[in-house]
Amino acid sequence: MSDYYNDFIKMEDPSTEWRRDAACTGIPTTDFFPERINASNAKDVERIFRVCKSCKVSAECLREAMINDHDGIWAYTTFKQRMKFKKFLTANNVEDITVEHCKSFLSVNKNGKSISINGVL
Repeated sequence: MSDYYNDFIKMEDPSTEWRRDAACTGIPTTDFFPERINASNAKDVERIFRVCKSCKVSAECLREAMINDHDGIWAYTTFKQRMKFKKFLTANNVEDITVEHCKSFLSVNKNGKSISINGVL
């Protein structure tokens, strides 16, 4: 596997500057791309989720993952969770996913509440 994360850090696009502040800097990229999440790797996945939850740029990370349909764990979400959120936004006529949408979703996700149009948008 290529060093996916470091390839991102090297990009000159100003919209990717947030990556320099990511809590995951220095952690092997492969840790964020488990083949499956199951009992055998649950502790490793929980460790990655803790790193993500402590990150000050998790909303920007989530937006990046959602607009590019990235696989793996991004902003303490799985691909399946992100696609569910994206489907929710699409159903509510949201065309452009913003950092604010992502902040709301992550806040709801941390608190274990269900997503609602009023709680997210």
